Amino acid sequence: MQKNRKENPEKFKQEFCKYLEEAPLLDFLSRLEHKRWCNSYYAMNFKYGEKKDENLKTHSCLIDDWDIIKGEKFEICHPEYDLLSVFTLFQKEE
Repeated sequence: MQKNRKENPEKFKQEFCKYLEEAPLLDFLSRLEHKRWCNSYYAMNFKYGEKKDENLKTHSCLIDDWDIIKGEKFEICHPEYDLLSVFTLFQKEE
């Protein structure tokens, strides 16, 4: 899947969304992680804006609708990062 990220972004998006469809728990946790991330930005007084701007405190990924994040805003918001954050919850202890 990672190879497709660079070589074929549309295929990556399709594979990523299929993966989450087949793993509803990971989809749910990724959705929650995105909400957590949004809330951390809201706490810093950011709001939605077409571009990320630290001075104006706007960010283009402050979107609550997970379907939009996985859909039309996929390339901008990178929902795979939300999934990666979820994977850190499942690290094996040594």
